[in-house]
Amino acid sequence: MKFLVCVLLVAAIARADEAAKDEDKKTEKRGIYGSGFGYGGGYGSYGGGYGAATVIKHVPYPVEKPVPYPVHVPVKVPVHHPVPYPVAKPVPYAVHVPVKVPVPQPYAVPKPVPVYVKSHDYHHHGDYHY
Repeated sequence: MKFLVCVLLVAAIARADEAAKDEDKKTEKRGIYGSGFGYGGGYGSYGGGYGAATVIKHVPYPVEKPVPYPVHVPVKVPVHHPVPYPVAKPVPYAVHVPVKVPVPQPYAVPKPVPVYVKSHDYHHHGDYHY
């Protein structure tokens, strides 16, 4: 029995040494898998493993729902009824209001004043006239 335990112990140690040698050796190339150029792959996760959990809780007791009902309240304020009243419709018309303000009257000029009028026959813009 001791012999079997010793053989298993030696086999386990040998297997551990092989695993340690495999970890030291670098055999994969970065950026080839997924065409992500070494920046985290390229395909993403597509939302796998994430979701919303729907929680349904049942109410163990009935909930009271108030029902509306009419309440009659006496009104002590008089309510005016529609009665045909005359509606004043203003009509726009001219109202003459006399205003007594001294306004200077136009007077004739006793002698004529010569005024020179410049002729605009020539322009620098060709045939275009103002």
